[in-house]
Amino acid sequence: MNEQPKFVVIEENRYLIEELSDSCKELLNASQQANQAISLFATLINAAQKGSDLHFKEAVKLLPEPYQDEEEASEGGETH
Repeated sequence: MNEQPKFVVIEENRYLIEELSDSCKELLNASQQANQAISLFATLINAAQKGSDLHFKEAVKLLPEPYQDEEEASEGGETH
């Protein structure tokens, strides 16, 4: 049985995996794991932001009428 060579593609270049040093493989693996962690954090931050936005919108719905001091009230609340 003839086994096909295994390649890794980095920056559009193909490299034979068997020709990579152990140090290179470890660094590439660490980089891949870091990128996966960053992707996970980005997903979590996005979900947290959406939750925060939803809470803010719900809070705005519960706000009372805006405060007006006596001077603004006597002017009829007009803006200049």
